[in-house]
Amino acid sequence: MKTVSICKAQGIPRVNSIEPVTIVIEREFPEYKALSQSAEHFEKDADALVGAILTTLPGGTIDRLICKLLQKKASLFVVPLFNEKKPDEGGITHGNTDSNR
Repeated sequence: MKTVSICKAQGIPRVNSIEPVTIVIEREFPEYKALSQSAEHFEKDADALVGAILTTLPGGTIDRLICKLLQKKASLFVVPLFNEKKPDEGGITHGNTDSNR
């Protein structure tokens, strides 16, 4: 089994301590007859991960994790809106035109 070990948040001395958390990912996702059952399972797993992450990791780690997850999945959100051409071809450009050539 692969093990990933990372730092936990510090907590506030004499007020609260952060309990270590172990996340175990070992079972394959079950096959359900109804899509709603799969959706419910995905939701429960996501809620469990979010709860463990938000109550355990340092804020900086959480911020970077969110950014990296969005970067990895960004290709799912890319939808071409226009027929983008270079400025000298009469197309629509975005941002600095020098970098689009």
